[in-house]
Amino acid sequence: MTVEWRTIKALARTKGVDLWILLPVGVGINRVLVRGGLPTPVWGKRLTRLFGTADWAQTFYEPVGQHDMFTGDAAQVEKVADFNAISAFFIKRLQTLFPYVADKPRHLMNSKKNPLLRYISPRTIRQASRLPITY
Repeated sequence: MTVEWRTIKALARTKGVDLWILLPVGVGINRVLVRGGLPTPVWGKRLTRLFGTADWAQTFYEPVGQHDMFTGDAAQVEKVADFNAISAFFIKRLQTLFPYVADKPRHLMNSKKNPLLRYISPRTIRQASRLPITY
């Protein structure tokens, strides 16, 4: 979660990049996305810098309960995102910058078959490498 969206955007502008991104869906992002509410503001800002938008909150969380019209308190939110939803959101964001993004990321799993990282390959050149990646 150390690479910011602005860096990815700058690389995409070169029009000559073949990136390899290891998205930390299990060892980073999923742990930050707590179940019973939004992440802390510090982690929320970090996710916004990673994804390049604050839209992750509406995608990964849904409201539960109702807005309190007397106190003005907002409805609580609950996490609905899983590993696949996190990956799909990031891929969709990459597709706004790169003409070719593998839509089926490779998975790096732990011993219990939970995803640790997702390998995603955005490219500006279609035949940049001979890796078996589907576009």
